[in-house]
Amino acid sequence: MHYAFQGYNGNEGQEGKNVVNLASAEQEQQVLNNNNPALEENAEGKGETHCNQATQNVISTVASATNNSSMLVTGNANSMANKLNSGNNINYLKVDYATAEQNAQNGGLSLVTYTNPGGHGHVATFSVGENADEGSIANIGSAQYSGFVSLNQAISKKKDKDYFIFLPNILPTVTVKPKN
Repeated sequence: MHYAFQGYNGNEGQEGKNVVNLASAEQEQQVLNNNNPALEENAEGKGETHCNQATQNVISTVASATNNSSMLVTGNANSMANKLNSGNNINYLKVDYATAEQNAQNGGLSLVTYTNPGGHGHVATFSVGENADEGSIANIGSAQYSGFVSLNQAISKKKDKDYFIFLPNILPTVTVKPKN
């Protein structure tokens, strides 16, 4: 379950421009994930967690708001981490922790991944907006670590992590001129 852009409902406070506030969209999706019983640990009765679906919900919300389906990353946590690490999705840039944190503080989409070669990894988004006041990571995982938590609660400090930021304006702008 994720939010989808349906159109503008006026441009009050936007200086006459129709603008999507990506930080608000991302913040509200993180809250929706946190309150979604289908994403709770063991929701299907299989001992499973749903970090990948929660992260995909945030990505889907941002993709809808930016009309950019090429930013979607699917699969389980290890698969998502591997796809991001491959460098094949030009929408994401691999960065260090400080850059990912700063990007999230500015309302941007930042991801953290952990790849577990022998099992399931983990993926989460950095908290944005008011959510960051509760914890730096919007995490869906085992019950005791779900919600807005510290990075080390989401993924142990002993585990190697990778960080990525979404670059919303990297696709080239094409100008078409009519022929005379």
